[in-house]
Amino acid sequence: MTAELWQFGIMLAGFCGALILWLKIVYLPRRTMEHWESPEPKPDGTAPGTSGTAVESPKSPAPPKNR
Repeated sequence: MTAELWQFGIMLAGFCGALILWLKIVYLPRRTMEHWESPEPKPDGTAPGTSGTAVESPKSPAPPKNR
């Protein structure tokens, strides 16, 4: 009976360890990189982390006119 409990405990500890490693290595760094790579502008139009510089929206070039 105790051997089965030890096996279950070791498997549970391994699962929790794998989950923690996955969180630290894969999930959390990717979320923070997505946050810092494409920051949302503040309501006043300034970019987060800047000293009041306004965020320029990217403008696409005008399509060529056909004559």
